[in-house]
Amino acid sequence: MGAVAKKENHLYDATENSSHGEDQAAFFTALTKSQAMIEFDLNGLASSANENFLKLMGYELADVKGKSHSAFCENTDGAQSAEHKMIWERLSRGECVNGEFKRIGKNGRDVWVIASYTPIMDESSRPYKVVMVATDISGIKAELKVRTDIMNLTSIVSEGDLRGDILSLNDKFCEVSKYTREELIGKPHNTTRHPDMPKEVFKEMWATIGRGKVFRGVVKNRAKDGSPYYVDAVIAPIMGDNGKPKKYLGVRYDITTLETERQNMQAVLKAIDAAYAYIEFDVNGNVLTMNKNFMDVMGYSLEEAKGKQHRVFCDPVYANSPEYAQFWPDLRSGKSKSGIFKRITRSGKEVWLQAAYSPVTDEVGRVIKVLKIATDVSDQQRMIFSIQESATTLSSASDELTATATEMSSNANKTSKESEQAAEPRGHRTGHDDRPDRGDARDGVGAAGQRRVQPLRHLRDDLEADPHRQQEDREEPDEPGRRVLADGLGRAWTMAPLAAGVIAAWIAPFMARRKLIRPSSCCAI
Repeated sequence: MGAVAKKENHLYDATENSSHGEDQAAFFTALTKSQAMIEFDLNGLASSANENFLKLMGYELADVKGKSHSAFCENTDGAQSAEHKMIWERLSRGECVNGEFKRIGKNGRDVWVIASYTPIMDESSRPYKVVMVATDISGIKAELKVRTDIMNLTSIVSEGDLRGDILSLNDKFCEVSKYTREELIGKPHNTTRHPDMPKEVFKEMWATIGRGKVFRGVVKNRAKDGSPYYVDAVIAPIMGDNGKPKKYLGVRYDITTLETERQNMQAVLKAIDAAYAYIEFDVNGNVLTMNKNFMDVMGYSLEEAKGKQHRVFCDPVYANSPEYAQFWPDLRSGKSKSGIFKRITRSGKEVWLQAAYSPVTDEVGRVIKVLKIATDVSDQQRMIFSIQESATTLSSASDELTATATEMSSNANKTSKESEQAAEPRGHRTGHDDRPDRGDARDGVGAAGQRRVQPLRHLRDDLEADPHRQQEDREEPDEPGRRVLADGLGRAWTMAPLAAGVIAAWIAPFMARRKLIRPSSCCAI
Protein backbone atom coordinates (compact mmCIF):
# COMPACT_ATOMS: atom_id res chain seq x y z
CA MET A 1 0.00 0.00 0.00
CA GLY A 2 1.40 3.40 -0.90
CA ALA A 3 1.54 6.60 1.08
CA VAL A 4 -1.66 7.59 2.82
CA ALA A 5 -3.13 11.07 2.47
CA LYS A 6 -5.83 12.34 4.80
CA LYS A 7 -8.77 14.62 4.16
CA GLU A 8 -11.12 15.89 6.82
CA ASN A 9 -13.93 13.35 7.55
CA HIS A 10 -12.62 10.91 4.91
CA LEU A 11 -10.47 7.84 4.91
CA TYR A 12 -8.89 6.75 1.69
CA ASP A 13 -5.71 5.37 0.22
CA ALA A 14 -4.19 7.87 -2.23
CA THR A 15 -1.78 5.67 -4.13
CA GLU A 16 0.52 7.72 -6.31
CA ASN A 17 1.97 6.68 -9.60
CA SER A 18 -0.29 3.62 -9.76
CA SER A 19 -2.14 2.47 -12.81
CA HIS A 20 -4.74 0.93 -10.50
CA GLY A 21 -5.49 4.10 -8.57
CA GLU A 22 -8.98 4.52 -9.92
CA ASP A 23 -9.87 0.87 -9.22
CA GLN A 24 -8.59 1.12 -5.68
CA ALA A 25 -10.54 4.30 -5.09
CA ALA A 26 -13.73 2.61 -6.30
CA PHE A 27 -13.04 -0.37 -4.04
CA PHE A 28 -12.46 1.89 -1.06
CA THR A 29 -15.70 3.77 -1.75
CA ALA A 30 -17.65 0.49 -1.88
CA LEU A 31 -16.03 -0.67 1.34
CA THR A 32 -16.91 2.56 3.07
CA LYS A 33 -20.54 2.28 2.06
CA SER A 34 -20.93 -1.33 3.28
CA GLN A 35 -18.73 -1.48 6.39
CA ALA A 36 -18.33 0.45 9.62
CA MET A 37 -14.87 2.08 9.66
CA ILE A 38 -12.88 4.06 12.23
CA GLU A 39 -9.29 5.37 12.28
CA PHE A 40 -6.98 5.46 15.34
CA ASP A 41 -3.49 6.75 15.90
CA LEU A 42 -0.92 4.46 17.49
CA ASN A 43 -1.97 5.66 20.92
CA GLY A 44 -5.48 4.33 20.29
CA LEU A 45 -7.17 7.72 19.94
CA ALA A 46 -9.90 8.02 17.29
CA SER A 47 -9.23 10.51 14.52
CA SER A 48 -12.09 9.82 12.09
CA ALA A 49 -15.05 7.48 11.45
CA ASN A 50 -17.49 6.91 8.62
CA GLU A 51 -21.26 7.20 8.75
CA ASN A 52 -21.79 3.45 9.19
CA PHE A 53 -19.64 3.40 12.33
CA LEU A 54 -21.32 6.48 13.80
CA LYS A 55 -24.75 5.04 13.15
CA LEU A 56 -23.77 1.63 14.58
CA MET A 57 -22.38 3.08 17.81
CA GLY A 58 -24.90 5.94 18.16
CA TYR A 59 -22.34 8.75 18.19
CA GLU A 60 -21.75 11.98 16.31
CA LEU A 61 -18.33 12.51 14.72
CA ALA A 62 -17.51 15.23 17.26
CA ASP A 63 -18.16 12.74 20.04
CA VAL A 64 -15.79 10.19 18.52
CA LYS A 65 -12.79 12.36 17.68
CA GLY A 66 -10.12 12.08 20.33
CA LYS A 67 -11.93 9.26 22.10
CA SER A 68 -9.76 6.38 23.28
CA HIS A 69 -10.29 2.93 21.86
CA SER A 70 -10.81 1.72 25.42
CA ALA A 71 -14.01 3.79 25.62
CA PHE A 72 -15.60 1.42 23.14
CA CYS A 73 -14.59 -1.67 25.13
CA GLU A 74 -16.68 -3.44 27.75
CA ASN A 75 -14.53 -2.58 30.77
CA THR A 76 -14.54 1.01 31.92
CA ASP A 77 -10.88 0.49 32.61
CA GLY A 78 -10.50 -0.93 29.11
CA ALA A 79 -6.97 0.43 28.64
CA GLN A 80 -5.79 -1.99 31.28
CA SER A 81 -7.76 -5.01 29.98
CA ALA A 82 -5.86 -8.00 28.64
CA GLU A 83 -7.74 -7.82 25.36
CA HIS A 84 -6.92 -4.15 24.82
CA LYS A 85 -3.23 -4.64 25.58
CA MET A 86 -2.98 -7.66 23.28
CA ILE A 87 -4.61 -5.79 20.37
CA TRP A 88 -2.37 -2.74 20.57
CA GLU A 89 0.84 -4.65 21.17
CA ARG A 90 0.26 -6.60 17.99
CA LEU A 91 -0.81 -3.53 16.02
CA SER A 92 2.31 -1.63 17.07
CA ARG A 93 4.38 -4.45 15.60
CA GLY A 94 2.52 -4.10 12.31
CA GLU A 95 0.35 -7.20 12.77
CA CYS A 96 -3.32 -7.38 11.85
CA VAL A 97 -5.88 -8.43 14.47
CA ASN A 98 -9.09 -10.15 13.42
CA GLY A 99 -11.96 -11.55 15.45
CA GLU A 100 -15.35 -11.23 17.03
CA PHE A 101 -15.57 -8.43 19.55
CA LYS A 102 -18.12 -7.01 21.94
CA ARG A 103 -18.11 -3.21 21.93
CA ILE A 104 -20.12 -0.66 23.90
CA GLY A 105 -22.18 1.93 22.05
CA LYS A 106 -23.68 5.13 23.33
CA ASN A 107 -25.77 4.72 26.51
CA GLY A 108 -24.06 1.40 27.27
CA ARG A 109 -25.70 -0.55 24.47
CA ASP A 110 -23.95 -3.85 23.57
CA VAL A 111 -22.67 -3.98 19.99
CA TRP A 112 -21.17 -7.17 18.56
CA VAL A 113 -18.89 -6.90 15.52
CA ILE A 114 -16.64 -9.04 13.41
CA ALA A 115 -13.72 -6.69 12.95
CA SER A 116 -10.31 -6.41 11.37
CA TYR A 117 -7.71 -4.02 12.85
CA THR A 118 -5.16 -3.16 10.14
CA PRO A 119 -2.05 -1.01 10.74
CA ILE A 120 -1.26 1.52 7.99
CA MET A 121 2.45 1.77 7.12
CA ASP A 122 4.47 4.82 6.13
CA GLU A 123 7.20 4.89 3.47
CA SER A 124 9.64 3.24 5.87
CA SER A 125 7.13 0.40 6.55
CA ARG A 126 6.45 1.54 10.05
CA PRO A 127 2.84 1.74 11.32
CA TYR A 128 1.61 5.20 12.02
CA LYS A 129 -2.14 4.67 12.32
CA VAL A 130 -4.76 1.87 12.48
CA VAL A 131 -7.98 1.37 10.56
CA MET A 132 -10.72 -0.86 11.94
CA VAL A 133 -13.23 -2.31 9.48
CA ALA A 134 -16.22 -3.95 11.18
CA THR A 135 -19.43 -5.81 10.35
CA ASP A 136 -22.37 -5.59 12.74
CA ILE A 137 -23.45 -9.03 14.02
CA SER A 138 -25.51 -7.82 16.98
CA GLY A 139 -28.73 -9.26 15.57
CA ILE A 140 -27.12 -12.64 15.01
CA LYS A 141 -25.56 -12.59 18.47
CA ALA A 142 -28.91 -11.68 20.06
CA GLU A 143 -30.59 -14.60 18.33
CA LEU A 144 -27.70 -16.86 19.21
CA LYS A 145 -27.95 -15.78 22.83
CA VAL A 146 -31.63 -16.73 22.94
CA ARG A 147 -30.80 -20.11 21.44
CA THR A 148 -27.94 -20.59 23.89
CA ASP A 149 -30.10 -19.57 26.85
CA ILE A 150 -32.77 -22.06 25.82
CA MET A 151 -30.18 -24.78 25.34
CA ASN A 152 -28.63 -24.08 28.73
CA LEU A 153 -32.06 -24.19 30.34
CA THR A 154 -33.12 -27.46 28.77
CA SER A 155 -29.92 -29.30 27.90
CA ILE A 156 -26.74 -30.67 29.40
CA VAL A 157 -23.97 -29.04 27.35
CA SER A 158 -20.22 -29.57 27.33
CA GLU A 159 -17.21 -29.20 25.08
CA GLY A 160 -14.43 -31.76 24.90
CA ASP A 161 -10.99 -31.85 23.38
CA LEU A 162 -9.77 -34.55 21.01
CA ARG A 163 -9.05 -36.86 23.95
CA GLY A 164 -12.53 -36.37 25.42
CA ASP A 165 -11.45 -34.22 28.36
CA ILE A 166 -13.97 -31.58 29.39
CA LEU A 167 -13.12 -28.04 28.26
CA SER A 168 -16.34 -26.31 29.30
CA LEU A 169 -19.80 -27.20 30.58
CA ASN A 170 -23.02 -25.46 31.53
CA ASP A 171 -24.90 -25.25 34.81
CA LYS A 172 -27.35 -27.96 33.76
CA PHE A 173 -24.48 -30.45 33.49
CA CYS A 174 -23.54 -29.71 37.11
CA GLU A 175 -27.17 -29.82 38.25
CA VAL A 176 -27.89 -33.25 36.80
CA SER A 177 -24.51 -34.90 37.46
CA LYS A 178 -24.25 -33.38 40.97
CA TYR A 179 -20.57 -32.51 40.35
CA THR A 180 -19.18 -29.00 40.66
CA ARG A 181 -17.66 -27.25 37.67
CA GLU A 182 -14.21 -27.45 39.25
CA GLU A 183 -14.55 -31.21 39.71
CA LEU A 184 -15.21 -31.76 36.01
CA ILE A 185 -13.13 -29.25 34.04
CA GLY A 186 -10.10 -31.07 32.63
CA LYS A 187 -11.50 -34.50 33.57
CA PRO A 188 -12.53 -37.11 30.97
CA HIS A 189 -16.17 -37.34 30.02
CA ASN A 190 -16.27 -40.95 31.21
CA THR A 191 -16.22 -39.57 34.77
CA THR A 192 -20.02 -39.71 34.58
CA ARG A 193 -20.27 -42.97 32.63
CA HIS A 194 -22.36 -45.70 34.26
CA PRO A 195 -20.75 -49.17 34.41
CA ASP A 196 -23.93 -50.68 32.92
CA MET A 197 -23.22 -49.00 29.59
CA PRO A 198 -21.59 -51.36 27.07
CA LYS A 199 -18.16 -50.26 25.89
CA GLU A 200 -19.24 -50.95 22.31
CA VAL A 201 -21.53 -47.90 22.43
CA PHE A 202 -18.61 -45.58 23.13
CA LYS A 203 -16.43 -47.26 20.52
CA GLU A 204 -19.17 -46.56 17.98
CA MET A 205 -19.44 -42.96 19.20
CA TRP A 206 -15.72 -42.24 18.82
CA ALA A 207 -15.61 -43.90 15.42
CA THR A 208 -18.57 -41.76 14.27
CA ILE A 209 -17.40 -38.36 15.48
CA GLY A 210 -13.83 -39.14 14.42
CA ARG A 211 -15.09 -39.32 10.83
CA GLY A 212 -16.64 -35.88 11.24
CA LYS A 213 -20.20 -37.18 11.63
CA VAL A 214 -22.79 -36.61 14.35
CA PHE A 215 -23.50 -39.36 16.90
CA ARG A 216 -26.81 -39.76 18.69
CA GLY A 217 -27.85 -42.35 21.27
CA VAL A 218 -29.38 -42.98 24.70
CA VAL A 219 -26.67 -43.14 27.37
CA LYS A 220 -26.99 -44.23 30.97
CA ASN A 221 -24.78 -42.08 33.21
CA ARG A 222 -23.95 -42.09 36.91
CA ALA A 223 -24.17 -39.01 39.11
CA LYS A 224 -21.67 -38.19 41.84
CA ASP A 225 -23.94 -39.81 44.48
CA GLY A 226 -24.13 -43.03 42.45
CA SER A 227 -27.68 -42.55 41.19
CA PRO A 228 -28.29 -43.31 37.50
CA TYR A 229 -29.57 -40.80 35.00
CA TYR A 230 -30.38 -41.22 31.31
CA VAL A 231 -29.62 -38.77 28.51
CA ASP A 232 -30.47 -38.55 24.84
CA ALA A 233 -27.02 -37.50 23.71
CA VAL A 234 -25.97 -35.72 20.51
CA ILE A 235 -22.19 -35.41 20.01
CA ALA A 236 -20.92 -33.34 17.07
CA PRO A 237 -17.37 -32.56 15.93
CA ILE A 238 -16.26 -28.96 15.38
CA MET A 239 -14.04 -29.03 12.34
CA GLY A 240 -10.72 -27.19 11.96
CA ASP A 241 -9.22 -25.55 8.89
CA ASN A 242 -7.58 -28.86 7.98
CA GLY A 243 -10.94 -30.54 7.65
CA LYS A 244 -10.45 -32.62 10.80
CA PRO A 245 -12.17 -32.30 14.19
CA LYS A 246 -10.51 -29.86 16.56
CA LYS A 247 -12.95 -30.36 19.46
CA TYR A 248 -16.37 -31.85 20.21
CA LEU A 249 -19.66 -30.37 21.36
CA GLY A 250 -22.07 -32.51 23.35
CA VAL A 251 -25.72 -31.61 23.86
CA ARG A 252 -27.74 -34.01 26.01
CA TYR A 253 -31.38 -34.09 27.06
CA ASP A 254 -32.25 -35.50 30.48
CA ILE A 255 -34.77 -38.31 29.86
CA THR A 256 -34.46 -40.07 33.22
CA THR A 257 -38.17 -39.82 34.06
CA LEU A 258 -39.29 -40.93 30.61
CA GLU A 259 -36.78 -43.77 30.47
CA THR A 260 -37.71 -45.02 33.93
CA GLU A 261 -41.40 -44.96 33.03
CA ARG A 262 -40.63 -46.71 29.74
CA GLN A 263 -38.72 -49.46 31.52
CA ASN A 264 -41.49 -49.88 34.10
CA MET A 265 -44.10 -50.07 31.36
CA GLN A 266 -41.96 -52.54 29.46
CA ALA A 267 -41.77 -54.74 32.57
CA VAL A 268 -45.56 -54.57 33.01
CA LEU A 269 -46.14 -55.47 29.35
CA LYS A 270 -43.68 -58.34 29.66
CA ALA A 271 -45.57 -59.68 32.68
CA ILE A 272 -48.90 -59.34 30.86
CA ASP A 273 -47.45 -60.99 27.78
CA ALA A 274 -46.27 -63.95 29.84
CA ALA A 275 -49.54 -64.51 31.72
CA TYR A 276 -52.38 -63.33 29.45
CA ALA A 277 -53.66 -63.41 25.91
CA TYR A 278 -53.15 -59.96 24.41
CA ILE A 279 -54.41 -58.42 21.18
CA GLU A 280 -54.60 -54.90 19.70
CA PHE A 281 -57.28 -53.56 17.35
CA ASP A 282 -57.63 -50.29 15.47
CA VAL A 283 -60.73 -48.19 16.15
CA ASN A 284 -62.68 -50.13 13.51
CA GLY A 285 -61.95 -53.49 15.11
CA ASN A 286 -59.24 -54.65 12.72
CA VAL A 287 -56.42 -56.71 14.24
CA LEU A 288 -53.09 -54.87 14.58
CA THR A 289 -51.04 -57.36 16.59
CA MET A 290 -51.36 -60.16 19.14
CA ASN A 291 -49.11 -62.16 21.41
CA LYS A 292 -48.34 -65.89 21.38
CA ASN A 293 -50.84 -66.68 24.14
CA PHE A 294 -53.67 -65.27 22.05
CA MET A 295 -52.46 -67.19 19.00
CA ASP A 296 -52.41 -70.40 21.04
CA VAL A 297 -55.93 -69.89 22.38
CA MET A 298 -57.53 -68.87 19.09
CA GLY A 299 -55.44 -71.01 16.72
CA TYR A 300 -54.38 -68.12 14.44
CA SER A 301 -50.91 -66.98 13.48
CA LEU A 302 -50.24 -63.22 13.43
CA GLU A 303 -50.03 -63.29 9.63
CA GLU A 304 -53.43 -64.98 9.41
CA ALA A 305 -55.15 -62.66 11.89
CA LYS A 306 -53.57 -59.29 11.07
CA GLY A 307 -56.08 -57.03 9.36
CA LYS A 308 -59.06 -59.30 10.10
CA GLN A 309 -62.18 -57.85 11.66
CA HIS A 310 -63.01 -58.66 15.28
CA ARG A 311 -66.28 -60.33 14.28
CA VAL A 312 -64.42 -63.34 12.86
CA PHE A 313 -63.75 -64.38 16.46
CA CYS A 314 -67.45 -64.12 17.40
CA ASP A 315 -70.38 -66.49 17.16
CA PRO A 316 -72.31 -65.56 13.97
CA VAL A 317 -75.57 -65.12 15.88
CA TYR A 318 -73.94 -62.70 18.33
CA ALA A 319 -72.03 -60.91 15.55
CA ASN A 320 -75.36 -60.04 13.86
CA SER A 321 -77.11 -59.00 17.07
CA PRO A 322 -78.03 -55.42 18.11
CA GLU A 323 -75.77 -55.88 21.15
CA TYR A 324 -72.72 -56.42 18.95
CA ALA A 325 -73.74 -53.56 16.65
CA GLN A 326 -73.22 -51.25 19.65
CA PHE A 327 -70.01 -52.96 20.84
CA TRP A 328 -67.45 -51.05 18.74
CA PRO A 329 -69.21 -47.66 18.78
CA ASP A 330 -69.01 -47.85 22.58
CA LEU A 331 -65.29 -48.63 22.45
CA ARG A 332 -64.66 -45.79 19.97
CA SER A 333 -66.38 -43.42 22.38
CA GLY A 334 -63.94 -44.43 25.13
CA LYS A 335 -66.12 -46.92 27.04
CA SER A 336 -64.35 -50.03 28.30
CA LYS A 337 -65.88 -53.51 28.05
CA SER A 338 -65.23 -56.38 30.45
CA GLY A 339 -66.77 -59.74 31.20
CA ILE A 340 -66.80 -63.35 30.03
CA PHE A 341 -67.13 -63.63 26.25
CA LYS A 342 -67.77 -66.63 24.05
CA ARG A 343 -65.43 -66.66 21.05
CA ILE A 344 -64.84 -69.02 18.12
CA THR A 345 -61.37 -70.34 17.30
CA ARG A 346 -59.94 -70.82 13.83
CA SER A 347 -61.06 -74.47 13.94
CA GLY A 348 -64.63 -73.53 14.95
CA LYS A 349 -64.28 -74.57 18.59
CA GLU A 350 -66.04 -72.53 21.27
CA VAL A 351 -63.82 -70.90 23.90
CA TRP A 352 -64.74 -68.67 26.79
CA LEU A 353 -62.50 -65.69 27.60
CA GLN A 354 -62.61 -63.50 30.66
CA ALA A 355 -61.45 -60.26 29.03
CA ALA A 356 -61.22 -56.50 29.22
CA TYR A 357 -61.38 -54.26 26.12
CA SER A 358 -59.64 -50.95 26.94
CA PRO A 359 -59.62 -47.94 24.57
CA VAL A 360 -56.20 -46.22 24.27
CA THR A 361 -56.29 -42.44 23.84
CA ASP A 362 -53.79 -39.90 22.54
CA GLU A 363 -52.73 -36.73 24.36
CA VAL A 364 -56.02 -34.96 23.54
CA GLY A 365 -58.25 -37.87 24.54
CA ARG A 366 -58.99 -39.33 21.10
CA VAL A 367 -59.25 -43.12 20.94
CA ILE A 368 -56.46 -44.39 18.69
CA LYS A 369 -56.68 -48.15 19.30
CA VAL A 370 -58.19 -50.80 21.57
CA LEU A 371 -56.30 -53.28 23.74
CA LYS A 372 -57.79 -56.58 24.83
CA ILE A 373 -56.31 -58.60 27.68
CA ALA A 374 -57.86 -61.99 28.27
CA THR A 375 -57.49 -65.33 30.01
CA ASP A 376 -59.02 -68.63 28.91
CA VAL A 377 -61.77 -69.71 31.35
CA SER A 378 -63.34 -72.36 29.12
CA ASP A 379 -62.90 -75.21 31.66
CA GLN A 380 -64.41 -73.17 34.48
CA GLN A 381 -67.29 -72.06 32.30
CA ARG A 382 -68.09 -75.63 31.25
CA MET A 383 -68.04 -76.64 34.93
CA ILE A 384 -70.51 -73.87 35.70
CA PHE A 385 -72.79 -75.10 32.91
CA SER A 386 -72.56 -78.63 34.33
CA ILE A 387 -73.42 -77.39 37.82
CA GLN A 388 -76.41 -75.51 36.46
CA GLU A 389 -77.59 -78.62 34.61
CA SER A 390 -77.12 -80.75 37.73
CA ALA A 391 -78.97 -78.16 39.79
CA THR A 392 -81.90 -78.41 37.39
CA THR A 393 -81.86 -82.20 37.71
CA LEU A 394 -81.64 -81.93 41.49
CA SER A 395 -84.58 -79.52 41.51
CA SER A 396 -86.69 -82.11 39.68
CA ALA A 397 -85.54 -84.84 42.04
CA SER A 398 -86.29 -82.59 45.00
CA ASP A 399 -89.88 -82.24 43.83
CA GLU A 400 -90.15 -86.03 43.69
CA LEU A 401 -88.58 -86.37 47.14
CA THR A 402 -91.02 -83.85 48.56
CA ALA A 403 -93.98 -85.80 47.20
CA THR A 404 -92.58 -89.07 48.46
CA ALA A 405 -91.82 -87.61 51.88
CA THR A 406 -95.38 -86.34 52.15
CA GLU A 407 -96.71 -89.74 51.28
CA MET A 408 -94.29 -91.38 53.69
CA SER A 409 -95.49 -89.13 56.49
CA SER A 410 -99.07 -90.12 55.79
CA ASN A 411 -98.16 -93.81 55.76
CA ALA A 412 -96.19 -93.41 58.98
CA ASN A 413 -99.25 -92.00 60.71
CA LYS A 414 -101.27 -94.88 59.44
CA THR A 415 -98.67 -97.37 60.61
CA SER A 416 -98.63 -95.79 64.05
CA LYS A 417 -102.37 -96.26 64.42
CA GLU A 418 -102.15 -99.87 63.24
CA SER A 419 -99.36 -100.53 65.74
CA GLU A 420 -101.53 -99.21 68.57
CA GLN A 421 -104.37 -101.48 67.51
CA ALA A 422 -102.05 -104.44 67.25
CA ALA A 423 -100.79 -103.83 70.76
CA GLU A 424 -104.30 -104.31 72.29
CA PRO A 425 -105.01 -107.67 74.05
CA ARG A 426 -106.06 -110.45 71.74
CA GLY A 427 -109.41 -110.78 73.45
CA HIS A 428 -110.35 -107.22 72.80
CA ARG A 429 -109.94 -107.57 69.10
CA THR A 430 -112.86 -108.52 66.89
CA GLY A 431 -110.90 -111.20 65.08
CA HIS A 432 -110.97 -109.22 61.92
CA ASP A 433 -107.48 -108.62 60.52
CA ASP A 434 -107.30 -104.90 59.80
CA ARG A 435 -103.62 -105.08 58.76
CA PRO A 436 -103.19 -103.25 55.48
CA ASP A 437 -102.16 -105.14 52.43
CA ARG A 438 -98.41 -104.77 51.92
CA GLY A 439 -98.84 -104.39 48.24
CA ASP A 440 -100.90 -101.25 48.78
CA ALA A 441 -98.21 -99.76 50.99
CA ARG A 442 -95.53 -100.56 48.49
CA ASP A 443 -97.42 -98.85 45.74
CA GLY A 444 -97.48 -95.63 47.79
CA VAL A 445 -93.75 -94.89 47.69
CA GLY A 446 -93.36 -94.59 43.96
CA ALA A 447 -91.76 -96.66 41.25
CA ALA A 448 -88.23 -95.34 41.82
CA GLY A 449 -88.35 -96.16 45.53
CA GLN A 450 -89.76 -99.64 44.78
CA ARG A 451 -86.78 -100.48 42.55
CA ARG A 452 -84.20 -99.23 45.04
CA VAL A 453 -85.76 -101.04 48.09
CA GLN A 454 -86.45 -104.34 46.31
CA PRO A 455 -83.47 -106.15 47.95
CA LEU A 456 -84.81 -105.20 51.40
CA ARG A 457 -88.22 -106.58 50.53
CA HIS A 458 -86.68 -109.88 49.49
CA LEU A 459 -84.85 -110.04 52.83
CA ARG A 460 -88.07 -109.33 54.71
CA ASP A 461 -89.99 -111.93 52.74
CA ASP A 462 -87.27 -114.49 53.46
CA LEU A 463 -87.54 -113.79 57.17
CA GLU A 464 -91.31 -114.19 57.08
CA ALA A 465 -90.95 -117.48 55.20
CA ASP A 466 -88.51 -118.92 57.77
CA PRO A 467 -90.33 -121.68 59.71
CA HIS A 468 -88.47 -120.94 62.94
CA ARG A 469 -89.42 -117.32 62.63
CA GLN A 470 -93.02 -118.34 61.95
CA GLN A 471 -92.98 -120.48 65.07
CA GLU A 472 -91.70 -117.54 67.08
CA ASP A 473 -94.44 -115.40 65.56
CA ARG A 474 -97.04 -117.90 66.69
CA GLU A 475 -95.61 -117.93 70.16
CA GLU A 476 -95.37 -114.16 70.47
CA PRO A 477 -98.60 -112.51 71.52
CA ASP A 478 -97.86 -109.26 69.51
CA GLU A 479 -97.24 -110.85 66.09
CA PRO A 480 -99.55 -108.39 64.33
CA GLY A 481 -97.44 -105.53 65.75
CA ARG A 482 -94.31 -107.03 64.27
CA ARG A 483 -95.91 -107.17 60.84
CA VAL A 484 -96.97 -103.58 61.06
CA LEU A 485 -93.48 -102.58 62.20
CA ALA A 486 -91.93 -104.40 59.25
CA ASP A 487 -94.19 -102.48 56.87
CA GLY A 488 -93.11 -99.18 58.46
CA LEU A 489 -89.45 -100.04 58.14
CA GLY A 490 -89.92 -100.92 54.50
CA ARG A 491 -91.46 -97.57 53.78
CA ALA A 492 -88.65 -95.72 55.63
CA TRP A 493 -85.90 -97.57 53.80
CA THR A 494 -87.57 -96.71 50.51
CA MET A 495 -86.61 -93.07 50.96
CA ALA A 496 -82.91 -93.55 51.77
CA PRO A 497 -81.85 -95.13 48.45
CA LEU A 498 -83.84 -92.58 46.47
CA ALA A 499 -82.17 -89.61 48.18
CA ALA A 500 -78.73 -91.19 47.93
CA GLY A 501 -79.25 -91.85 44.24
CA VAL A 502 -80.16 -88.26 43.49
CA ILE A 503 -77.16 -86.89 45.41
CA ALA A 504 -74.82 -89.34 43.73
CA ALA A 505 -76.10 -88.35 40.30
CA TRP A 506 -75.38 -84.70 41.14
CA ILE A 507 -71.82 -85.07 42.44
CA ALA A 508 -70.65 -87.81 40.07
CA PRO A 509 -69.53 -85.48 37.19
CA PHE A 510 -67.37 -83.36 39.50
CA MET A 511 -65.79 -86.33 41.25
CA ALA A 512 -65.10 -87.87 37.86
CA ARG A 513 -63.29 -84.70 36.69
CA ARG A 514 -61.03 -84.92 39.68
CA LYS A 515 -60.47 -88.65 39.01
CA LEU A 516 -61.74 -89.58 42.48
CA ILE A 517 -64.24 -92.13 41.08
CA ARG A 518 -65.15 -93.62 37.74
CA PRO A 519 -68.21 -91.99 36.19
CA SER A 520 -70.03 -95.31 36.07
CA SER A 521 -69.44 -96.21 39.72
CA CYS A 522 -72.10 -93.80 41.02
CA CYS A 523 -74.82 -95.55 39.10
CA ALA A 524 -74.62 -98.53 41.38
CA ILE A 525 -76.00 -96.60 44.35
